[in-house]
Amino acid sequence: MSLRVVLMHTASCGQAEVTAARALLSRDEQDKAAAFRFFRDQRDYVMAHALLRRELARAVDRAPASIPLTTDAKDKPVLLGAGPAFNLSHCDGLVAVALGPRALGVDVESVGTDTQAEIWDQVLHPDERRWLAGLPAAAQPYAFRQFWTLKEAVLKADGIALRQDPRALCFTLDPVQLRVEDGARITPDHWAFAQRRIGPSHVAAVAHAPGEDVTWQEETGPPTRW
Repeated sequence: MSLRVVLMHTASCGQAEVTAARALLSRDEQDKAAAFRFFRDQRDYVMAHALLRRELARAVDRAPASIPLTTDAKDKPVLLGAGPAFNLSHCDGLVAVALGPRALGVDVESVGTDTQAEIWDQVLHPDERRWLAGLPAAAQPYAFRQFWTLKEAVLKADGIALRQDPRALCFTLDPVQLRVEDGARITPDHWAFAQRRIGPSHVAAVAHAPGEDVTWQEETGPPTRW
C-alpha cells in the first residue's frame, strides 16, 4: 500500500454540506464538533472526520458511518481492528487525511502574511531562525509554515508531539532534511518527508517511513455523495 494524502478545500461548504457530513460521525465526534464556537472551526472538524471515515471505508470495505473509531489517551482517533495507519489535520478551510502502511503524520497550515516572528524563539532551531531572518520579509510567512508543518508532521508521526521541544529539530528545506540535537527523542533516519504548497494560502507536509511513495489527491469541495 502506498501512502496517500487526500486534501479537501472546505471554505465553500455551507450548513447543508456540514450537516450531511456530520451524519457520518459518531455521537462522540458530533459532540466534539458542536463544542466549537465558530462555524468555520466546526466545519473543518466535521469535514476532516467525514473525509477520514470515507477513506477508511474504501480501505476496509465498509460504510463510512460504520467505521469503528475510538480515541486514545491523547484524544487521537484510533481504528478498532485491521486497517491502514492514518493521521488527519485541518486549518482555515483545508483538511487533510493521510493513510499508509506504517506510522505517519500530516499537518496543514494557513500561510497568511504574518511572519509570526514573536514565536520563532519558541519553536525554531537557531539555524532555522538565522536562515529565515535572511529571507526577504515577504517570503518569511511561507517559509516559517514550511518549518512548522514539517515539525508537526514528524512529531505526530512519532507520537511524541507534547514531549519533544521542537527547537531540538533542525530542518533544511531544499532538499528537506532533518537533524536533531543530542537528547532529542526523534531518530532522523526513521523518517522521510514530502511537502507542497496547496493553492495560494496553505502548505502541507507529511512525515512517513523511508522508501514509501507519496500520492497527493486534492478535492475542491465535498462530494455530492459520501
